[in-house]
Amino acid sequence: MPKQAVPEERLVTARDLFALKFVGDPQLSPDGERVAFVVTTLDEAADEYRSQVWLARADGAEAPRPLTGGEKRDTAPRWSPDGERLAFLSDRTGKAQLYVLDLAAGGEARRLTDLKDGAGEPTWAPDGRAIAFAALTGGAEEEDDKGKSKEERDRAKANEPKRIERLKYRFDGRGYFDERRRHLFVVAVPPPGAPPGERPEPRQVTEGDWDDDAPAWSPDGATLAFVADREPDRDRHFGSDLWVVPAKGGRARKLTRSEGNVAGPAWSPDGGTIAYFGDRRDDRPFSTTRVRTIAAKGRGKPVAVTATLDRDVNSGPGTDQTLPSGTARPAWSPDGQALWFLVGDRGSQHLYRAPAAGGEATRVLGGERALAAFSLDAAGGRVAFVASDGAHPAELFVAGTDGAGERRLTDLNRPWLESKAIGVPERLRFTGNDGDEIDGWLLAPTSDRLTRRGKYPLVLMIHGGPHGQYGDNFFHEFQVLAARGFGVLALNPHGSSGRGAAFAKSLRARWGEQDLPDLMAGVDHVLARGQADPDRLGVGGGSYGGFMTNWVIGHTDRFKAAVTMRSISNLLNFFGTSDIFHLANGPEFGGAPWEATEQYLKFSPLMYAANFVTPTLILHSEQDYRCPIEQGEQLYAALRLRGVPTRMVRFPNESHGLSRNGKPKHRLQRLDEIVGWYERYLGCEAGEEAGAGRAKAAAR
Repeated sequence: MPKQAVPEERLVTARDLFALKFVGDPQLSPDGERVAFVVTTLDEAADEYRSQVWLARADGAEAPRPLTGGEKRDTAPRWSPDGERLAFLSDRTGKAQLYVLDLAAGGEARRLTDLKDGAGEPTWAPDGRAIAFAALTGGAEEEDDKGKSKEERDRAKANEPKRIERLKYRFDGRGYFDERRRHLFVVAVPPPGAPPGERPEPRQVTEGDWDDDAPAWSPDGATLAFVADREPDRDRHFGSDLWVVPAKGGRARKLTRSEGNVAGPAWSPDGGTIAYFGDRRDDRPFSTTRVRTIAAKGRGKPVAVTATLDRDVNSGPGTDQTLPSGTARPAWSPDGQALWFLVGDRGSQHLYRAPAAGGEATRVLGGERALAAFSLDAAGGRVAFVASDGAHPAELFVAGTDGAGERRLTDLNRPWLESKAIGVPERLRFTGNDGDEIDGWLLAPTSDRLTRRGKYPLVLMIHGGPHGQYGDNFFHEFQVLAARGFGVLALNPHGSSGRGAAFAKSLRARWGEQDLPDLMAGVDHVLARGQADPDRLGVGGGSYGGFMTNWVIGHTDRFKAAVTMRSISNLLNFFGTSDIFHLANGPEFGGAPWEATEQYLKFSPLMYAANFVTPTLILHSEQDYRCPIEQGEQLYAALRLRGVPTRMVRFPNESHGLSRNGKPKHRLQRLDEIVGWYERYLGCEAGEEAGAGRAKAAAR
């Protein structure tokens, strides 16, 4: 609680989204002297995102500077092996295309590709003469479409019938699948000094009715490792395998055995082994993602490098920062004896090192913060990374790979931070369900505008997943609520990641039952301190957090306002409409609806609508294919029939990730709706409308 009034201009607002600078994708040069990275901002006037590639000296001797300019998105900077050139992606001509900038000679970047659907993240060949990338193929332009604008083509396509014969036919953020498939390409890089107009034709390396991605060159430049799901039954599961293919093209060979999901392949320095991130299909979605290795020749079983570490790799706390990032991969030591990787642990994400042959993993960089991405130099002596904490957006750092000599290289958000009253979340630990210790974070108000009788309203926020986590990461939304006078409580109940496999698995077939006691124990823990008002409690969350918000209002009347976002209300309807229903429903509840009907009904919040009395705001994206909008529509109908004060806000042309990557104007409107709803029902003078609505609903 603030001890004195904070001037209005120092309070964080929703519009501060446009003042923030999001730092990501750090790429350390081979000699360890420079770091290329990406800075993203939101352009309010154009309602677009802007990204530039920046350059920093690793010794901090010079101020970081933008390397590219213009009002477009320049991303994915990647150093050539000699450190003289930088490849990157830019949408300056429409679709993201591949460019190369000669740092020694200077001048304009050379465009290497002109592909209809753009190019993917570049990966340099070891000799620096070529770049591999993945890109969509197929989908030739119809004769009738020639000469039409993109908007005209999109409208025409939207009016065409869709012939669907696959189980997986759409994906959130991508839309409906068509005849296009993602495959590997290699393009030659003209030598420095080559004529500006010279643009080699990219050569397609793989083909087929599947998607290939994440190419990685072998040290001798002869082979590409990549990730693909080419199994005949690939529509019936979410998994992938590690493959290799000659860089010149030819027959691809599968290395792994379709046992789970594979990501981020990285070759050992001697070319004999490939490291990757992988889980096991037979235990998803609860399986621990580990660092694994396999012989590049495909002989023998994979080795689980982090078998003794009961934590997921690459599973840091959630955030609403827009952090540009490339393909996450394990990083090898030059002698091939060790691997570096990120690990999520109880709300933080740290850098770890482990013997490549397996053994005890050691934390290299820790602290109450979240590292979002990292890279090593060629000698394996220095690491560049971005990190944030609850009071600071992500910035760029360097350190030794032993954790020594850490230095901050950027402070791009300092002017904004110094102009604002930023709240510092307090870490909490308390006893929850089954006697387990639960982690939480309390952000006290930075404004006393809603304080009444010495107490402030408290909003319980619930994360998605369900196997996600909150923690030591900057959350602009929480700072906005704190600035309006609300306390914000973020908890990691049973089922959250960052606590090991058993903690995550404890939620299986117990959605709501297992974690609601944790959430209420957290609320009571804060109330017992005497700072929050027990008569002005709010609740909110998105995705699984939306499911839990719906569950909460069906099981308690303690909350006076609720905001449910991209939520689930009816598990029976979630089956077959979500793009991940066969990953989520079956493993979580023991089978399909006709095999576990009682479970689906028991754990559907809609079945408890008779208990709804809490005024509820429903926020949902119309192109959300993860939690389709009909889930919000059913909830809205139930609340309205119950006579509960309710509003539904539908965001057109947005997907499940609205709060992180939606159109800037929609992100701004979303925050205004959330703040307005809580102020209406939890403010100092609130209560009459909420009380009348609750009494009306209770009488039904």
